[in-house]
Amino acid sequence: MMVNKDAKLPQLAVDAVKALFLNSKYASQFEFKYEGRLSFNQSIDIMAMKCVRPACSIPVTNTTYCERYVKRLYLAPRNKPFQHNGNDKLDTPASLMIWSATGTGKTEFVNALVEANKGCKFVVVTCRRTLANTLGPRLGFTNYQDIKEPRIACDKLVIQAESLHRISTRYYGENVILILDEFSSLCEQMTSTSTMGHNHDYNNQILREFIKGVSRVICLDADLTDRDVQLVKGLRNDVHVIHNTFKPQEGHRVVMYEKKSSLVSKVVDLLRRKERVWISSTLSANRTETLHQQLSDAGFHGKCVTSLTDDKDKRAISEDINTIIASCDYFIHTPTISVGIDCNVEECVDYVVGFFSTKSQVNVETCRQMMRRVRHVKSKKYLVHVDQRTNNQPTTVETIHGWIKKQADILIGGRDVEGLRLNIGYGGNFSLPEGFYSHLWTNVRIKRNLSVNGFMQRFLQQMLDAGCTVQGENGAISTDQILKSETEILDAIKKKQQMQVANAQDLTYEEFSKLCGARELTLPEKHAMSKYRLMITYNIDDPSIITPDFVALYDNDRERRIYSNLCALSARAMQDGLDSVRQKEHMSLAFSIENGYDTRVPHRLTESQHNQLKYAVDILTACGFSEVFSNVTIPAKVFKETIDHLWETGKDGLQSMCTTLGLKTPTSKNMTFKNKKGFLSDRVLYEVLGVKIISANKRRTEYKLVHYSNVGSLRQISVRE
Repeated sequence: MMVNKDAKLPQLAVDAVKALFLNSKYASQFEFKYEGRLSFNQSIDIMAMKCVRPACSIPVTNTTYCERYVKRLYLAPRNKPFQHNGNDKLDTPASLMIWSATGTGKTEFVNALVEANKGCKFVVVTCRRTLANTLGPRLGFTNYQDIKEPRIACDKLVIQAESLHRISTRYYGENVILILDEFSSLCEQMTSTSTMGHNHDYNNQILREFIKGVSRVICLDADLTDRDVQLVKGLRNDVHVIHNTFKPQEGHRVVMYEKKSSLVSKVVDLLRRKERVWISSTLSANRTETLHQQLSDAGFHGKCVTSLTDDKDKRAISEDINTIIASCDYFIHTPTISVGIDCNVEECVDYVVGFFSTKSQVNVETCRQMMRRVRHVKSKKYLVHVDQRTNNQPTTVETIHGWIKKQADILIGGRDVEGLRLNIGYGGNFSLPEGFYSHLWTNVRIKRNLSVNGFMQRFLQQMLDAGCTVQGENGAISTDQILKSETEILDAIKKKQQMQVANAQDLTYEEFSKLCGARELTLPEKHAMSKYRLMITYNIDDPSIITPDFVALYDNDRERRIYSNLCALSARAMQDGLDSVRQKEHMSLAFSIENGYDTRVPHRLTESQHNQLKYAVDILTACGFSEVFSNVTIPAKVFKETIDHLWETGKDGLQSMCTTLGLKTPTSKNMTFKNKKGFLSDRVLYEVLGVKIISANKRRTEYKLVHYSNVGSLRQISVRE
């Protein structure tokens, strides 16, 4: 139940909520008070009362217990072929999926497993290099980064997921135990085409064949869902699910802050009192570095690790985090180093703080994992700020697959590409290829959308499940400010970074490719790669064009995306440009399906440039604009009639369009012209092409097309080859 803190409730609703509160287990902990609108604290209290994990997401377990540490069960190897008995239960469990909270000894269980199976080969797959660096020494395994040969073949291996293609599958035949640590995070990484690159297909194929064919599979995670379990059970019939219900955070308190500035003030107050603070952040790297600079300039000593940190420094910090945190007032980190570090020194960290942004698209599970890197929190308090954005993206298998079908209909249309066989049905008959990757991708998408739709409520639900109590804190900002302006520091950090990128080394293609495969990168090397990518994106041959001002204007995801979209439509009539994009994507989709590249299909459809462009082109064309840089003006009467017509005829596809563009679907049944125009123009067109349709004069008798992106101001855009 999402609660609008400014909502005014009728008395009947107030009485109903009060009755619900009085009958809840929290009635003895809180006082119910309503003063005409819900305060932030009251919103948190009500959300906490309604936070219940959906029963459909809870896996059916074979073994359940409540222990401080994971039991050493089912360690020994099987001494006879696996069979089901008459009751269809496991005689001797082979593959295990262990669902147990962070800090309950899952890694120690793996140590015991290795000791009990000395005659077996082991492959541990992790989702981050830092985790591989940590697990290697702890388990006595060979780190894949230390193997220089292109093909990997060793008895005890810890490998990061994006390097699975290096494994020699012939070497790992019999007596192989596959360990999948942080299973949920691993699944998310396996669906990331940007992380996997051109090895995406092969890496997923290797993972699937390993899960299916090795002697045993051991999956470990703090938040297994039923779909996680079914993913593995779809490939094996020997899966035994273990749930350790122990809650190491029992009695801990989560304090939610309404404003980021209030929590920053609280952090300063804690540091002044000589309290040591661990800060987890999913803010941008620049904003996280800004917070670090503010605290540092105020006289506090700390460390900050973001994507802007040298990889060598990241590794050193992850390997020696306990010593480092003991010498600091605070430690700040982003997800770039959240997995693979454990601060497990007692009486060391006093408070854990979280700054979480839904813009980052980091899911709730990862954010909780970041905070739980600290095993012992002296105060037993977690102070958290979450931006309160919400969405209504699809969160069931049926609605997600229905969305994909609609995207297929838009791309495939009813037409074929001459000379190319496309063995998929038209007219809404398309469906995702059945198999491991389809289930994997859908599962990850569901978790991501659940976090996007209501991050705060999902976060509270999981913290309550872990045994914590929850409260809200309005937290008035301290009048005694010692921090420098966030805006000024952020601006200085950005200018410094822009200068570093502009002055970075000019790379050749060979040098860039070599750095892409490097184990560790220095900060200058990262800047050089950013400069190279900028030149490729904007079709630039002369490096001198990449000035600090150019970097400031164009080096961001939004400008790059809009530039690509404008290029696709600006060199010819919009419809011709759209048809050209469609033909390329149509052929690519057909090739993927006909050649069995199932991992590419959902990405081809859900990330289709054609479909995004078509939403924008349909609006512009209907309104009378034939070009993306059209100078024509449209009479107000014609424009209003067109907007009304577009809205009425497009209702059925509204949810699909919003899902594709990541927008929140309008739910109001009484949409005025202003609302409709605001959504179609200021949201859809602005998202895809960086344009809006605005009034051409104060009397609003005519409307025109205006570009609001930096790249859109460049009237002549060269078409990329």
